[in-house]
Amino acid sequence: MPVEPGRSGTPFFFIPAHDWGTVGLGALGRRLEGEHALYTFQLRPELRPADVTDVAAMAALLVQDLRVARPQGPYTVGGICFGGGLALEVARKLKAAGEEVRLILVNPIGERPGRARHVLRAALLSARNGSLISWLGRRGKPRGASAGSSAAAKAATELERALISASRTYRAAPFVGRVTILAGADYTTPKRFWEGIAGGGLDWRPVPHGSAAVFRMRHLDALATELADVLSTP
Repeated sequence: MPVEPGRSGTPFFFIPAHDWGTVGLGALGRRLEGEHALYTFQLRPELRPADVTDVAAMAALLVQDLRVARPQGPYTVGGICFGGGLALEVARKLKAAGEEVRLILVNPIGERPGRARHVLRAALLSARNGSLISWLGRRGKPRGASAGSSAAAKAATELERALISASRTYRAAPFVGRVTILAGADYTTPKRFWEGIAGGGLDWRPVPHGSAAVFRMRHLDALATELADVLSTP
């Protein structure tokens, strides 16, 4: 699905987080300078929770959708949080098929988030913001859990639970290409982990905002500037 079409450069295919929210992507696309059109993915309406329990299998579906929009490379693929893990798997599949792929990830999942340091650091960061109690109350509860009892709301909640479960069991595997990571202030996976994943080298770029704030209007200009710089670098 094109977010900001009409540009002549290589499209930038961006995968959202586990809630599949695309709010902010339109504003990001308009701020993204250069010739790279921004695309995102829509969840297939026929998807069931059983279809999204494995990140690699879900990535195979996204590769099919990506090739409909762009049958041949080169490709530029990215994602945020859970979408970052999906983007890595999409890039691995495209590389295995002989395609040229550029990979740009924002606060991507990689290590299993149950590790003690992930939980502790997330709690400390939330406490610093005065929100430890609400963080503990939210932990493990997907968005939409309090939605109405309609069949559509129930199906959406079950699908998001499956996506969250997949993110908790996922661990990144080595990628033969270069990886760019925009690491937010609350990002818990260490740089050294990704140095072991990025076989073609790691471009590690700290950004000041956290995952929850990445698409807030006051941060979009900074994010767009950073992405434009990455995209314009050969």
